[in-house]
Amino acid sequence: MAIGVAFWLGTGLPGAAARADEGLPGPANGTVLTQSEAVRLVLDRSRELRVLAGEESAQEREVEAAATSFHDPQLRLEDLSTRYADPDANKQITVGLRWQPPRLGELPAAEQKERVLLWAKKVTARALRARLAAQARKEYAEQALLRDSRRLSAARVGLEERRLAAVEALVALGQRPLLDRVRSMRRLVKARRDDARLRQRLADGAERLSGLTGVAGDVELSLGAPPELDLDFPAVHRVAVEHRPEVGLAEQRSRLADREYSAERLRLMPWFSFLEVGYVHETEKPDWGEFRIGIDLPFSRWNLSHLRAAATARQANAHAGAGAVEAVDRDVAQALARYREALAALRELRADDGNLQATTRDLLAAVRRDPTLAADDVVDLELAELDERQMALDARYDLEAAAADLCVAAGVERWEDLLP
Repeated sequence: MAIGVAFWLGTGLPGAAARADEGLPGPANGTVLTQSEAVRLVLDRSRELRVLAGEESAQEREVEAAATSFHDPQLRLEDLSTRYADPDANKQITVGLRWQPPRLGELPAAEQKERVLLWAKKVTARALRARLAAQARKEYAEQALLRDSRRLSAARVGLEERRLAAVEALVALGQRPLLDRVRSMRRLVKARRDDARLRQRLADGAERLSGLTGVAGDVELSLGAPPELDLDFPAVHRVAVEHRPEVGLAEQRSRLADREYSAERLRLMPWFSFLEVGYVHETEKPDWGEFRIGIDLPFSRWNLSHLRAAATARQANAHAGAGAVEAVDRDVAQALARYREALAALRELRADDGNLQATTRDLLAAVRRDPTLAADDVVDLELAELDERQMALDARYDLEAAAADLCVAAGVERWEDLLP
């Protein structure tokens, strides 16, 4: 990935000024789109996030409903008669209500099941949100920095054209072999091919960024300062445990296992299968009321197989929270290592850059004053300067990408959320 930063654009290169903005998208009406605004637009426009947010909201209602999801009572009507065709025959009419009460521990376990489903949806939604935010950060950084890289590519083409013209003049004078002309032509073809690819990548990136953010047309991108922080693992770990919903999901599953185990223990006890009250009217006798109950005898559960299964599940989930933290720590450790590596590379390059740039400029000035030095050798030195600048551009993008991945590992959307 070829990238660039603003502080590399101040050096003047022969032929570069005319080509610097050739084919580059420029700002429309002075509109400036910042990286944070791009991330916000991407998250606000995501239909998938809206769907997941709606499902999460609906599941919250399911959790509330589960706490009172007992069986509704039945209205019972009964008409008994020995002879229905005889109007004088004795008839008995019963009106009653029958209700099946919830078993002990049934409602808490049902509510916890719905709560586990809620947290599972939270995991899906927040993971998608973090990935979209990271994608927006990377797309923005790539598009912003590719514009600077395009300027370097245009300068490279200009230098190769200048080399070819100088070599052709020397070949015409018989001072250089024809093979040098062929080599210069191949270098120019390669530089033009790389420049064409870069232009296409720039156009494709602009299209992707526009599709993500919904900002039509060309806009000015302001990347800002690079994300440079000396982060330690404990600090990022605390942020990740706080923001990654996988930890909360594991805790909810552990609570569900506890409640299901408690419910299974209570199911070993006989319990009411129904409660019924009724009012009976009989034509030849006084009216009376009645009360009935049914009791389940859980013979099939007295072999304790269900209880043993619940106990095994409870034991397995006892360390679910710690297991989730371990998984989060692995993600954070890998992402933090990549970030530290990218940060170290950028800082090392920046530390060497001041002396290197000054040395290169002095050397270029000296060789341009030396008429005995071949023109293509001067071009090689100027191309070496471009290569140095390209390394800095690559290092900056690597840092941006590593910072975005670290945000995903920590479960946050903004780089600022990692600040201590």
